Amino acid sequence: MSDTIQMHELRPGDVLLPHGTGFVGRMIEMIDGSDASHAMIVYDADTIAESDFQPGIHKANLAAKVGGYPRVTARRISDAKLDMVPVIATADRYLAQGGRYAYEAIVLLAFLCLSRRIPLPRVARRVLRAVLDRAASVINDIIAHGKQPMICSELVYRCYDEALPEQDDRYTLHIPGTIDSLAFTSRGIVGASGVRGRGIDPNSLLANLLQRSHVLGFRALDRDAVLGTMGVRGATSDEEVEALARVYVEQVRTDAPDTFDDMAAIAADPEIQEAVDRFVAVLVPIDAARFDIQRADGEQRLASAAYSELARTIADLVSPADLMHTNSLVGLGTVV
Repeated sequence: MSDTIQMHELRPGDVLLPHGTGFVGRMIEMIDGSDASHAMIVYDADTIAESDFQPGIHKANLAAKVGGYPRVTARRISDAKLDMVPVIATADRYLAQGGRYAYEAIVLLAFLCLSRRIPLPRVARRVLRAVLDRAASVINDIIAHGKQPMICSELVYRCYDEALPEQDDRYTLHIPGTIDSLAFTSRGIVGASGVRGRGIDPNSLLANLLQRSHVLGFRALDRDAVLGTMGVRGATSDEEVEALARVYVEQVRTDAPDTFDDMAAIAADPEIQEAVDRFVAVLVPIDAARFDIQRADGEQRLASAAYSELARTIADLVSPADLMHTNSLVGLGTVV
């Protein structure tokens, strides 16, 4: 990979991965495993397409977007001879209904906090509660505006994945380092292959909650009651999350690992469980009275349908780091 690429050398379909401008972005990069916290796709010589809160999936000026970040890495499909018309046609389809979608970085951060194995410095519990509560509030606002959440990197991935009708074709971006997702079976929670993203790390918060709940039995997730607890301690602001993210990043870099918290203990924390409940209740509009009933060793196990749906959704998550590391794309360098 060369060190830089001139902006005029970019082509439609090239993937742009900006470095974050704040500590929420840096926390995304730290947890996700790359130096990118956002994703965009080049639409034409002067334009990119991206997912954002307002106005949803939209086009923006290429030079202005690149200039708004400290660094933007460009990547291109490994088969440079591939026609990008189907990819841009897919982008056009999403752009045509762009008002149906919305995105904010805090939602991606919440997904990563739930599904990845993350460092747990002293501030971890406060950060997790704040991130989950703020993300729940943002998703609630997105849904209230009649929209659906669409992660930035998910849009880029779909432009390639849906370019042709086949499930696995020459446009498909293959995500490396796939971790088996978690699935409910008669034998308990086991690995399940076939996810398109990295899945749910066995040492993640969500994995611990799923494993713990499978053994102890899920608590009934009364959606109305859970949503009624939102904002009880005061709404979490973007400024509060940014401040906590700064402390988190600094503590991960400076604190001794033997002082870090334990994920199993965090998963057993009632305040963490309540924060995850609120996030699930907002994100997954499933009647809480519906349960998947499983049996193991003759004992009935109850698993919340909402948590099951969240697990399936997050297992398929494609993040900026996935686009940074996939061998289906080749590095072009930093855009200058």
